[in-house]
Amino acid sequence: MLIPLKAVEDLLGGKVTYNAMNKTATIDLLGRSIEVTIGSRDILINSESVTMDTVPVIKENAMFLPISVLVKYGCQDAMGLRTGLTEVGT
Repeated sequence: MLIPLKAVEDLLGGKVTYNAMNKTATIDLLGRSIEVTIGSRDILINSESVTMDTVPVIKENAMFLPISVLVKYGCQDAMGLRTGLTEVGT
């Protein structure tokens, strides 16, 4: 599932900057920095290289990022705080 970067900023409280020249976006969220590039599976999480299972894309002038990146790299805290979602163990 893909999430528009604008939603990261609006819903999760992150700060997103986009460099159109090199098609790279940087997301600052909960003290973490995530850098993604359109068409590339390689991302940087706090300057450490990680390979995703899919690539960010541009659609209708908006950049979309796999939501799994935010969940997998510890940003689920912001998702729960902003949306009111909680995980309940069974």
